Amino acid sequence: MKNTEPQLELLCNKSFIALLIMALLAPFSFARNDLIGVEVHDEALLQKFKKFGDYGIAFIDLSDKKLGPQIVVANIEGEILRKFAVPSTRYSNNWIHWGPGITFDSNRKSIWYLAPKVGLTEFDIDGKVLHSINYEKASHQIQITSNGTFVIPYSWDTQNDYQLSEIDRDGLQLFGWHAADFLKTNTTSTSIANSQPLSYTATTSAVKTSSGNYFLSLSQNNTIIKINQSGKVLWSQTVSIRPHTLVIDGDELIGYSARDPNRIVIKNRSCQCFNSITIEENLPKNVLTRSLSLQYLGEGFWFTSGVSSLYLLDENGRIFWKINRNNLKSRTTGFHSAVVFKSF
Repeated sequence: MKNTEPQLELLCNKSFIALLIMALLAPFSFARNDLIGVEVHDEALLQKFKKFGDYGIAFIDLSDKKLGPQIVVANIEGEILRKFAVPSTRYSNNWIHWGPGITFDSNRKSIWYLAPKVGLTEFDIDGKVLHSINYEKASHQIQITSNGTFVIPYSWDTQNDYQLSEIDRDGLQLFGWHAADFLKTNTTSTSIANSQPLSYTATTSAVKTSSGNYFLSLSQNNTIIKINQSGKVLWSQTVSIRPHTLVIDGDELIGYSARDPNRIVIKNRSCQCFNSITIEENLPKNVLTRSLSLQYLGEGFWFTSGVSSLYLLDENGRIFWKINRNNLKSRTTGFHSAVVFKSF
């Protein structure tokens, strides 16, 4: 009888190696089919940007309704490095598409996810939950201060809710501010989004400055305001339609996103003036266009997110790089909150 044991051993070894390779590639196999791609519109600007460091991008992916929210981490070249699901206990099924937020903790090299009606969750880069903070009345944005506290707005608010909160790592309230007194003594226009849950001010952004003051956007009241630690309003500005994400430098506002048209308003260093830059997106009918995330990356470079794309641009509005998400069927398959960070 012919001895088949060496052949069987070889076959088993090949099968083992194949299975091992499949297991190693499994976390990245989705990348071959994922409808995501990079477009470079100005290679010279992109190379100038890259000189300031290696960057990663993390964004919330809501395209799979069965899996729920997922977090995707990619690099500037468009390679998807990680993709992991948010545990079902860390988001509300009824609020998946309303006001999620994301940021990167540069000190801990971790990603924070905000789920309205639930709170904040910290992940390591591989998706392991490191910490969670139960804080239901928060939405859209997370700012981690130099002291390790969290400043958060609340968009789906009532008159009795804090429009802005600062909490510590245990969820303890350190500061809160009500907009009621300001609105009683100041006349504002209103832009109500009837397709969204009811809100009092729809505060979509809140950030603390280096001087301890706070900026926040009363989106439904088309107003940006600045308050001090006593809650006194120091400054206010009317915006034509729904200001969204605010960007500060030191104690000053240097940029914000807004709607109708979908645009960002950013400060140009050379003229010390603000430029309004419209973000044009070719979207299907009944898909609302909006700019959610906005970051200043230094040296005149900015990052923003739309519905169908993520963008890198200079302070003159020149878009030199973008990531696209194709086959857009509705707003929920597009990009939501996103963050650019120095690679770890």
